[in-house]
Amino acid sequence: TSSFGNSELSEKEKREAQLRADAAAGMDLFGIAADHKEQSFKDLETRADFLAYAEKLSEQITERHEHTHYLTFVNSLVEKMIGSMTKLQLEIIRSTVQKNIDAHVKREEELQKKKLEQQKQKTVKKAINKQVREDLLEDEYDDYDEKYN
Repeated sequence: TSSFGNSELSEKEKREAQLRADAAAGMDLFGIAADHKEQSFKDLETRADFLAYAEKLSEQITERHEHTHYLTFVNSLVEKMIGSMTKLQLEIIRSTVQKNIDAHVKREEELQKKKLEQQKQKTVKKAINKQVREDLLEDEYDDYDEKYN
């Protein structure tokens, strides 16, 4: 375990310290003035503050969306976050999740519909091409037979 001075840091304090250090390193790397203090979760007051923080946090989290354990992380995070919510708050969250599910299902249905249409077009094209080929081959011989027999 890490310690700062004589007192041990909790996991939350370690994470916050790491985030502050990462933010300071990033600001230094890009030449941003060090006196610009990044807001921590404890500093958030307004709806806009919370939304801006949520945007930054979601960007950090979704960067790892392809990792094997991403779903485990998100599921665990959601379970811990919703534990203290009221029924109304949970219904709002459920509504948001359901909208995302519905949008995903709609996209999948549209993709499936496009694939079916493309397959139908290919099938029709093949049938037309086959018929044209047969007509060309058969018509030449039929015309010859009619003309000379």
